[in-house]
Amino acid sequence: YLSASIAFAADKKLRVGIAPPADSEFYQLIKAGFLEGGEGKIDLKWQVPAGHQAVEDQQRIVEAWITQQLDAIAVTTVGDLSAMDQIFADATEAGIKMFFLNMAEPQLKVVDRKNFISSVGYNNYSAAKVLGTWVKENLGMSGKAAVLLGTPGVHANDRLNGFADALKGTQWTIKAKQQAGWVRDKGQSVAETILQANPDLTLFYGQNDEMALGAYQAVADRGMNKQIKVIGLDGVKAALLSVKANQLTATMNVAPKLMGYQLAKDIIAVSEGYPVPKIHDVSVFVTDKKSVDKDLKAFK
Repeated sequence: YLSASIAFAADKKLRVGIAPPADSEFYQLIKAGFLEGGEGKIDLKWQVPAGHQAVEDQQRIVEAWITQQLDAIAVTTVGDLSAMDQIFADATEAGIKMFFLNMAEPQLKVVDRKNFISSVGYNNYSAAKVLGTWVKENLGMSGKAAVLLGTPGVHANDRLNGFADALKGTQWTIKAKQQAGWVRDKGQSVAETILQANPDLTLFYGQNDEMALGAYQAVADRGMNKQIKVIGLDGVKAALLSVKANQLTATMNVAPKLMGYQLAKDIIAVSEGYPVPKIHDVSVFVTDKKSVDKDLKAFK
């Protein structure tokens, strides 16, 4: 635990910058949770880079915020974490409280822990392993899977390794792995290519819900819904509605709105001199047909 106080007048809002990698539905849910958790005490600056993995652009965003002397900054990066370490060091040196968002162990091993207050997120490897365990328990101990990968980086690596490790000792085989850039249209086109080469597939695993939704469309267009199940990871509303409609079979729900809410609460706590966990993981769970009605209530 680390206690670090941000000095500010009682009637002054905290100036906080958040630099997500994209303005997707997932990060908009985080933003909504953050604003709810901020309770009007935070003036939020929200800025995305030009590209999904534009780490240099994120660095420029944070450098500008350092110049503006914001009270706190939170960053999610899907690229090389070590590339952000010097920026975090510079910000910390300038007295700005730095946070990671949607990042967790073991992703943070390359980062100097002196340079950030807390990381609010979840363990990608563990979450993917839970999803793989769900596959064994609900879809059986054998099958032929394909994985739609995100852009190269710690998120994609952990979401692959955790899933694959869960399937060890079973008759499941991963017949194809291909990058689809975290986006729906590419998820669909890549899934179509994979299906042409592997018509005997029984499962698509999209490393995020957008790619999974694209894969489902490719499966549906071929009339292969009964043969092939599609699962995702994120827990966005579109995915849950798809599960409810008997399209996606399941998604690993990482509670993005709760993540944003918790980040706001942690920033406020630090500003008032209270300790927060160095690694602050939110609870994750699988949403499937049995639980989707309950889980959809988070969006009301």
